[in-house]
Amino acid sequence: YLGSYYHAHLFRFDPRIEIWEDLGQPAGEKDSFICSLTTAPDGKIWGGTFPSTHLFSYDPKTGVTRNFGRLDPNQYYAYPTAGDDGLIYCAIQFEKADIVVFDPVHETKTSLIPLVERKPGRVRLTKGRDGKVYARLSSSGRWFRIEEGKKLIEVPEADIPFPLTGLPDGRQFQIIDQKIVRIQNPLTKEVKEVPF
Repeated sequence: YLGSYYHAHLFRFDPRIEIWEDLGQPAGEKDSFICSLTTAPDGKIWGGTFPSTHLFSYDPKTGVTRNFGRLDPNQYYAYPTAGDDGLIYCAIQFEKADIVVFDPVHETKTSLIPLVERKPGRVRLTKGRDGKVYARLSSSGRWFRIEEGKKLIEVPEADIPFPLTGLPDGRQFQIIDQKIVRIQNPLTKEVKEVPF
């Protein structure tokens, strides 16, 4: 799955037949681009958008797309990360950085950073190998583990089980010039480029 930079389309790539499928604009026609995508344990694809900070989901099993609306009324960028706990953690960027936790079961949104503490900067979210979500606030440079979707616990960076890179079968891929997916197999040295 890939979110487009122009017009916020969601695309699905089938590597078996090397075809891209346009799944439409899951957050509506007003958004410019999809900031990032994440996959939840149930297989749903979640995305966040610019400039509306919309959060949406796409269910590959049913083909159903849902738009859950704005995560922040005044900010522009939403970068979701799915936790193993079923919650969707969203980094809100840049003027007043925040972390918004979305509960898909109850469809509730909870801000983790009090308004008076939101500063300009970036929030980096990463899901560790332990399934927990970790956050780094650029305003302080400190790392936190998000506990139960409710509180930030400071942790040393050395204690974070960062995810391993690459695809499960060892292949690597990258997007070239917003037009081509290059898939590289480090074992066979095979390189394949697929336009989209």
